[in-house]
Amino acid sequence: MQHKIFPIIVLYKCKLTESRTYKTLLQGKCDADFMVYDNSPEDYAAENAEPLPEKARYIHDPNNSGLPVAYNTGAKVAKELGYERVLLLDHDTEFPANAWDIYAEHASKDATLAPCIVTKLGMPFSPSDTHHLFPKAMPLESGEYPMGTFKAVNSGMCVRTDDFLAAGGYSPKVRLDFADWFFQSKLMKVNPMLFVLPFQAIQDFSNDCKDGEKLITRYKFFLESARGCNYRFSSFANFQHQYIVLRHTASLCLRTRSLLYPYLYLRDYLLLTKHK
Repeated sequence: MQHKIFPIIVLYKCKLTESRTYKTLLQGKCDADFMVYDNSPEDYAAENAEPLPEKARYIHDPNNSGLPVAYNTGAKVAKELGYERVLLLDHDTEFPANAWDIYAEHASKDATLAPCIVTKLGMPFSPSDTHHLFPKAMPLESGEYPMGTFKAVNSGMCVRTDDFLAAGGYSPKVRLDFADWFFQSKLMKVNPMLFVLPFQAIQDFSNDCKDGEKLITRYKFFLESARGCNYRFSSFANFQHQYIVLRHTASLCLRTRSLLYPYLYLRDYLLLTKHK
């Protein structure tokens, strides 16, 4: 049963042995093959090279191609090796001691699996109710929910390999923000159910960055991913997406008291999206 699941853990400037995800979920518990996809720069990877577990399949991508390339690559390997599921992971999620066993126990379900996730402060982080104009993370009891209403974040999502591939995988145009929800908007057409697992994980999430330069760089990545989302199949999903992008832009503008954000919104989002 434990060999049904192929974990894919994505690293960025973090050693595997220092990853909270690896230490709490996989180390000493997962005896199956798993992929370590390292998006760290060349110099960081060289300085921090370390021996890896025997069954780890290591790929170093110094170009930091993003989550879609990592997860899509892992899913193809999982299919070749005969694994029924892929477990999508980042490096900074903390899982309870019995999480791996719970994934294994529920691996035969005909649904995508995901845990409830909270922040370090105990605030709900995932899944989110996306049925309303502004999605809201909320705690859910273990059980099945329609993916059209509730969507999970990337880390901890365990997808049937055939469903992942049938949905077309992650879009390479949506490298960071929106990657999880945009993927699930395609996945729910293949398998519409999300099963919330009976455990809670903790995500190391912080939205408190005050470095102006870093905020601008991060916002440009946000707009790049936002441009890659195409919700033409649903007028509500498209309107919701536009609202989320505009609301985030307004929030940053007010927070930093800078008009650079609406300028970038017009230049790098509205105009470029219009001419796609």
